[in-house]
Amino acid sequence: MDNRRIRRTAAAAPTLVILAAVLMIAPAPAQTPLAWIDPVVNGKSLAPSGVPISTDLTKVQMIGDASSIQQLSGARVDGGNIIGGYSVNGVPNVQAYGAACSITTATATASAGNTTVTVNAAGDFKVGQHVKLDHAGASSALATPSITSVQPSAYGNNPRPIPGTGVEGYAGGATCTADTTGAQFHNLNCTTSYCYSIVNVARNGSWSAPSASSCVSTGPATVSSNNNLQVKWTTDPNAAGTLVFRCSGSSCTPSTLYAVLPNLPVGQASGAAFTYVDMGNSFGQDEDFGTTRQSASVAADLLTTIAAINGTSVKLANAPSQSGSFTMRHDDAPAFQAAINASCQKSNQVQNCATVFVPGCANPYTLSQAVSFFGLLGAGLRGAGDTGTGAWASQIEWDGPTGGIVFNLNQAGFGRIENLAIPGTSGNTPGIAIDFDNHNGAGPGTTNATAPTVPTRWKFIHDECGQAGICFANCTGAINQNCENTRYEDDWVDIPGAHGGWSGLYFGNSEAYDSVVEGGQAANRDYGINFTGVGSATVHDYNLSDNVIDFFSRGASEYIVFDTGVSESAQYFLYSPSSFDQETVRGFRLGDGDNPNGYVIYRPHGNFTLEDTFIDTNFRPTPENIGIGSGGTDDAAAVFINNVYGNELKNENSGGNYPATPGSAPFTDENGGQKIPAYIEIGDRVGDSAAGFSSVEPFVVSGRTQTNLGITVVNGNLVSSPDSSDTANGRSQSAAPTLGSCGTSPTVGTTSNNTAMTLTVGSGTVTSCAVTFSTSQPFANAPVCTAQDITQGIALKQSSLSTTGVTLGVPSGISSIGGDTVNVACVGK
Repeated sequence: MDNRRIRRTAAAAPTLVILAAVLMIAPAPAQTPLAWIDPVVNGKSLAPSGVPISTDLTKVQMIGDASSIQQLSGARVDGGNIIGGYSVNGVPNVQAYGAACSITTATATASAGNTTVTVNAAGDFKVGQHVKLDHAGASSALATPSITSVQPSAYGNNPRPIPGTGVEGYAGGATCTADTTGAQFHNLNCTTSYCYSIVNVARNGSWSAPSASSCVSTGPATVSSNNNLQVKWTTDPNAAGTLVFRCSGSSCTPSTLYAVLPNLPVGQASGAAFTYVDMGNSFGQDEDFGTTRQSASVAADLLTTIAAINGTSVKLANAPSQSGSFTMRHDDAPAFQAAINASCQKSNQVQNCATVFVPGCANPYTLSQAVSFFGLLGAGLRGAGDTGTGAWASQIEWDGPTGGIVFNLNQAGFGRIENLAIPGTSGNTPGIAIDFDNHNGAGPGTTNATAPTVPTRWKFIHDECGQAGICFANCTGAINQNCENTRYEDDWVDIPGAHGGWSGLYFGNSEAYDSVVEGGQAANRDYGINFTGVGSATVHDYNLSDNVIDFFSRGASEYIVFDTGVSESAQYFLYSPSSFDQETVRGFRLGDGDNPNGYVIYRPHGNFTLEDTFIDTNFRPTPENIGIGSGGTDDAAAVFINNVYGNELKNENSGGNYPATPGSAPFTDENGGQKIPAYIEIGDRVGDSAAGFSSVEPFVVSGRTQTNLGITVVNGNLVSSPDSSDTANGRSQSAAPTLGSCGTSPTVGTTSNNTAMTLTVGSGTVTSCAVTFSTSQPFANAPVCTAQDITQGIALKQSSLSTTGVTLGVPSGISSIGGDTVNVACVGK
């Protein structure tokens, strides 16, 4: 042997050092080497020639069984050698499993059925790599979809939104509202025509033929959250996503891509009705067709590996099904999947896994098929960190089906995805970037998992998502159960300077309990966070910018807390069209844009608290309204504590005029005189444009005469109360009651009211005294009264007790109460 080779005697424990992988194999028991390998640095041999080490096993030092030997794969893009399948401290590396981290493409000319294609240049493609040939696979098997209806739908008759005419199937008929104010989102007419067409996309990348156009001629001139267009269709269970194409104008052809949506609910077994609410923002792209609708169906992608390369002749493992020229791309998804699977150890049919490292690259990792975590416990991906928004070191480009799922976390738990970015500025627009779900079946992608688990305790930390239908989807599947204890920490949902997608975060069912969103941002979305259904959630220290609706809530079975953050330029900060939940907004600055109807918050149902919040009206030309009301059988109860409003607030009960006293009636019944809930306002301030901020009464409670009666108290004094049993600080300001038959010249004390009165019985022999309650504050039901003759120290009897009055009489043994002083207390019920 060459005397420069490392030698050890049989008595010494051999050690193999490979510096390129920073890998050291611990000393093994002393034994005779079976073969030898050159020492290597950076994957190169230290032999005199310096050539890469071959895979000739005569140059591999075999200690014990051969299964422990790491062989050099020669798969690096730069032509060097790396050790395949290695890990550092037990953490697998996706590059060790073949991830190329390359955006190089080639044009491949193919003949159907022939595995050999001709490329314009081989570039950095290598034998054994996974590749995708765009739409060179099997013909599409998707049925041509059809739109069931297109109709305009207004959130309300400006300026009073009507509950039940909002989003996601809550359309209240074909309505459009026009006004003439000319503000940014106001609508001048309802005579604009719009046409739509949809295309379904399958998991294999094939497209259906486009649906026939469906049009409406009574649409709004300005499409917004308040005047939207609702497009409905029945979803195809075989579709991964749906592409929406739109145009405006009479008899136009909808040939331009308008939105990329996932096929919800994920994992469905049959078609389900879906409604897309067009609120005026378009997004999405396809890397092959841009934003142009195709006139016919499109074939599937071909996913295969390279078997051989000879110049510009490339032999594939699988033959294309189509003839023509196709774009060939790298596909790193199988490498990601292999690394994830390798991180797991089977134990009693449960996968116990580790986090996989995704090293930083100059180029994105290109994924052409979903990466699946199905049934895994503890699995995850961790990138190399970031250098600023839009410049993550570990980036993903989605080259899979437009509208598809990038990371499928179905029925997996206790994992994390950290420091990864899916910018969406290149490649195809995914329907869902990260889908955390619990639907039937494994879903897209494959794993070695054998025992699915309940999805719980996933963490998404410092991730970025740009253009996507949904960035983070929680519990969208057909089962929709137990997607619990998810944490989103410092995740950024944003695509600077462009509209990014439909929903930033999406919660799809009430079984999504105890979710926490901690820090981060959602911007440039139709919905920043979409609570179509959630059990309970807390959003803390969150930034929202340029969304149409920051928080949409169709309902929570327990609670939603929005705790500190900033909102700028939204049409609605919070919109809850049919929410029977409990919501709290605390510590926000709301600098919303010019809302179509002036409302920052609209929610007709459930309990609501607004606390320590500043509504900054410098972002809009007109003062704000906060709509709090009820259009249903239940009545919302609201509490407002220590808030500041940058302008006087319109009083819709007085026809939209400003109140004479700023802040005296800031919250209104937006349903035009229907039920208004009880609310409490404590310590709020309202800004007066002429005089600056002015203090509002320290305690205001307001309501209408109804079952959930309210009172109004100003400076501690009761000024109005449907139920005169209500008191504040021991005082009531209702008018004093009057006396009927009660002796000669009876009198009522000057501070008396319906709930507490002092009577001086008239002279003469008096055995009864009739009290008539004041009508200014009537009782809803007959009260409970007590009467004490303090002159004689006796309790008086009661008769004829009703909502209008009570008759007091002497007890047995008492002949007269003439001239006595009587105290009466009545409590409503």
